[in-house]
Amino acid sequence: MATSGNLLLFRFHLDSHFRFHSQFFVRNYSIYSCTRRCDDPKLFVESVREQCKLGFPNAEIPVSIFDQLRCLRPRPCIILFTRLFTAMCKIRPHPPFSTVVTFSNQLEVSGLRPDCHSVGILANCYCRLGRVDFAFSLFGKRLKLGYPPDVFIVTTLLNGLITSDKLQPAVQLLDKVVKLGQWDDAKGLLSEMLDNNIAPDSTLIDMYCKEGHVDEARAIYELTIERGVHPNVITYNALLNGYCLRGDMAEAENLVDVMVKDGIVPDVVTFNSLINGYCKSKQVDKALVMFEDTRVSVTHITPDVVTYNTLIDALCKENRFHLALQQFEEMKDQGVAPDVVTYNSLLDGLLKNAEIDMAVSLRREMDNNGVAPDICTYNIMINGLCEAGRMAEVVEVFSYIVAKGLRPDVTTYNIMIKVLCRQGLLGDATELLKKMEDTRCSPNEYTYNTLIKGFLNANDVAKALDFLHIMRAQGFLDADDYTTPFFLGLLTNPNVSDADKALLQKYFPGRQGEDMRKNEANCV
Repeated sequence: MATSGNLLLFRFHLDSHFRFHSQFFVRNYSIYSCTRRCDDPKLFVESVREQCKLGFPNAEIPVSIFDQLRCLRPRPCIILFTRLFTAMCKIRPHPPFSTVVTFSNQLEVSGLRPDCHSVGILANCYCRLGRVDFAFSLFGKRLKLGYPPDVFIVTTLLNGLITSDKLQPAVQLLDKVVKLGQWDDAKGLLSEMLDNNIAPDSTLIDMYCKEGHVDEARAIYELTIERGVHPNVITYNALLNGYCLRGDMAEAENLVDVMVKDGIVPDVVTFNSLINGYCKSKQVDKALVMFEDTRVSVTHITPDVVTYNTLIDALCKENRFHLALQQFEEMKDQGVAPDVVTYNSLLDGLLKNAEIDMAVSLRREMDNNGVAPDICTYNIMINGLCEAGRMAEVVEVFSYIVAKGLRPDVTTYNIMIKVLCRQGLLGDATELLKKMEDTRCSPNEYTYNTLIKGFLNANDVAKALDFLHIMRAQGFLDADDYTTPFFLGLLTNPNVSDADKALLQKYFPGRQGEDMRKNEANCV
């Protein structure tokens, strides 16, 4: 049985945070064997509390503590276990989140009811393990236990969603807070986060901006300033990117001025956001001027692959290939390696302007430089060759994709179905649709409209109507602007059966023959 001397020595080692031998703590825990009665459980519990405040160097010690606590009689309350779990989650560099989950489940099975804090910690562990769905289940459980949501659990769920790249659900969660208590309550939530040293500002600003809610992001930014939290470069960049994506370059420029006055030095992310904003708002020349000014200035901002890719893509879209290729050569001279995005932009621009030979040459250069093409590369090549009428090469590229084991996406299938329909190979197009569905690649509205158009051009009204019916059954509302006039014109065609006309009237109710002819004339 443990002596009082042993207990004092044990206490000393706890308080000194393992200054001498970390393993001594574990060895002395063995005196509280589950097969023996502890001399002073209160002293043990007090020592555990103090050690939880100090923290643990690894998971071995808290695991031993957990086993000892479970064996104490009377068993400690959930608060002590919660403190232990909190300390375990702070272990660096590898917090044992899965171990905390296991221990928490063991306690619940043994009949120890969780409190609001333990549920919150467990939800945080699930989020860190990538199981946000389990975290939300715990949130529901917490509500059933009668505990109202607080800042910790809401922030935990928000961070879990954002980390899992589930931005829309994260926005919806915060929106629910806004809708339940208006914006003032949401501001209160954010203020409480800041009071508790939880800094959601950059993350939430970035999240809102990516979802197009720039005004809400600005409100969060201003709230953090009101609370005395100075935005850093990440916060400014997130809000700046929101303005640039919205095309509001005047606000973006003003924000950069505020950023500089606040003593924050713009970085390459700032620079890239502005370049992208100018390009998206059709101010490519302004982007080029800014690019050149930055290169000769003393800002120490070095353009990266994102910078060059943005400019090259914008120049290609404006058919300014000479400048695009100039940037392409310059980036290589500056030691910036082109990636698949760079090549895809150039290939798309060249093929859309019938520069087939240059595109084929550039595609070979990709292989020579070790840049692996992705499915987008092949889609660009297939579409470009299709538009150029080089159907044999289209089939060759598609066969190569399949042989290489790459998975064609909906764009790939749509292009190939378009090729087959243009050649009048409607049976093959229908068969390809079946293969597409067999590979669990869902057709979209464009897929069905392409097939409908093909059968209408072949005067196979019945088959076109079949696909219109399938398309509507799949939830797509209507045919496109090209095929709709064809269908409307059939209502006045004497060669169309009454049954087919009845079906057309079902899909296009309230349309009169004169309106149909006008629609058809407008689409020509």
